[in-house]
Amino acid sequence: MPKAQQYRWVCDNPKHPGVLASSRPRRDDVRRFCWACSQANGRLVERHCPALDKARAAKQERRTKENARQNDRLRLQHLARVSYGGVNLEAELARLWKLDCIQDAVRVLGRDSPCKPVPSLHVRHASKRPRRWGFAQPSRHHIHLTLWPGAKIEDVLGTLAHEVAHMLDYVKHGYRTDDSGRNIHHDDLYYDCRDAVAIEAYGRDGWAGSDDRFVDACTVVGVEIARDHSGVDMSHLPKLGVHGMEPREERSWTEAPGCGYFRVSGQTATELQYAFDTLIRHVQDRPTGDVTARDRAAALRKLVRFTGRRRLTAQLWWTYANHKVALWLCQEAESRSCDRVTTYKLEQLERTIADTVRAYEAAQKK
Repeated sequence: MPKAQQYRWVCDNPKHPGVLASSRPRRDDVRRFCWACSQANGRLVERHCPALDKARAAKQERRTKENARQNDRLRLQHLARVSYGGVNLEAELARLWKLDCIQDAVRVLGRDSPCKPVPSLHVRHASKRPRRWGFAQPSRHHIHLTLWPGAKIEDVLGTLAHEVAHMLDYVKHGYRTDDSGRNIHHDDLYYDCRDAVAIEAYGRDGWAGSDDRFVDACTVVGVEIARDHSGVDMSHLPKLGVHGMEPREERSWTEAPGCGYFRVSGQTATELQYAFDTLIRHVQDRPTGDVTARDRAAALRKLVRFTGRRRLTAQLWWTYANHKVALWLCQEAESRSCDRVTTYKLEQLERTIADTVRAYEAAQKK
């Protein structure tokens, strides 16, 4: 059996001889202590191993350098994920939160208010353009943004200012509800907050917002202002997320190969069938004593949500989405009696139904 490697252990006094021992002797091993120094000082004096001390110092130095490299790598990765178009979105959010219109409102709440610090920001990288570019969670003091390949930096900064305006609206006025108990997000109070944030942050010439919530955007002037305050050199950042993706070609899903054969789960198909049945029972003047306006609105919202996901089969659409449903949608769009559903979504749903029906009819002719 080979003998364990021995190391020389010495004390601080060079006149006292050292001893050989293993790299990790037991705590009660006599070779750990110098008896001459212990007798002179009245206390136990431990020996140390210069070779092991030197190896430990070198290992600690290597570990420190590796940790520094790892921290730099993680810092650059995080900076790449929260940056877009030469703008650090986290720094831009911190700049927006320091605006006078926001700090004046936060100061009223007091020093210990949870709204005082800068809201947390989560940036999601999507492979294609999403339906919702971002949202704010005022109760959690959190903002969520979504980036995708080919997104315009004007739209990204406009969405960030849009969500910051929601946070300011919550700080000033709190949550508001309508007569049915639903939260109100876009009204005159919100638009006042949005205009105050946009004008102070980017100037009137750098903002292209309107009453339509989907077109809030900065102009070239606003982008230059953001880059001056929160600019970042994107050439030194790793190609992560949308920075390493190619923009996808925008085309209708009815033109995609294999149209009409998207898979849906059994639960999804059941929910869609119930939603379509609810609408058709109302359209065809069947006995609808158990179908209320709330059920009709919920069914239509479910159809709008699944239409946006584009996961329906042509057979499901053809079976349930007949022309009477499209006619009813037109009537609802004109009267706008459907609760919390905008004309924009109704028209989009109507166009999707018509496109799907035409695609199914063309497939049947072939």
